[in-house]
Amino acid sequence: MRLYMNQIHKTTEKDLILPNSAQFGQFGVCDWPCYDDLGTNKKLILQVLADRTSRRPRCRYTGPILFKGSTFELRGEHAGKDCEWTIVGGTGQFSEAKGRIYKKFLQNTKEMKIYELNIEATYTP
Repeated sequence: MRLYMNQIHKTTEKDLILPNSAQFGQFGVCDWPCYDDLGTNKKLILQVLADRTSRRPRCRYTGPILFKGSTFELRGEHAGKDCEWTIVGGTGQFSEAKGRIYKKFLQNTKEMKIYELNIEATYTP
């Protein structure tokens, strides 16, 4: 499955919150929408809801991905524009899910960064 994830960072609709970033490391909460297309007729397919902890230059993500009433759990680091996350189980129809998400940087605008996600997963419903 190929999707497009938007990281909104320059509007009142920010989807990454970094409280007290001057202290030891950082902790943030992410809520990133993922669409089936980049065009104006795009449909929301899933939401990436992740906790972000970091000590520069690496960020570590953990959290659920919501998809049609079920979730799958992701683990991984963001150490540059392209990276790989691991799918390690979930809930509902994805309770035994395993796989990978390949995240590739596509573009940066004033309001957001856009990434392409290639999801390869297996599960037993």
